[in-house]
Amino acid sequence: MPVGSLRTKGELLQTQRNLKLFTHCSQITPEPVTNSGAAGTVEVELDDSLDLGVGTRITFEVVTDGQILRIDPDASARIQPGGNADGDYVQSSSVGARIELEKRSDTLWVVVNEINDAHAEWTRQS
Repeated sequence: MPVGSLRTKGELLQTQRNLKLFTHCSQITPEPVTNSGAAGTVEVELDDSLDLGVGTRITFEVVTDGQILRIDPDASARIQPGGNADGDYVQSSSVGARIELEKRSDTLWVVVNEINDAHAEWTRQS
């Protein structure tokens, strides 16, 4: 199973642990975090417990159609461009949607690469 394939809450917690381990060795996760095989919304929380360093890049990709992959920053952090307030998430349920985020500070994640087209789109909480 790819590192980011999430099916259960336990697998999500394991992926969060893996992200923490990867960032101690490298600033880029080796594979995208996905919603592979999900039967419902997959929410990845980019909170302080992950201990991700500045410069860490994480790629997310929707591979299961119709199931939301939601990226939720810490309550005091923002994704830019993104939501209007701290803690606003970005999400997609369209296969092929891909987004790469880079941590710039403890309160800021920046979108450095995003695939949006007629069939794959990321939306922002507003």
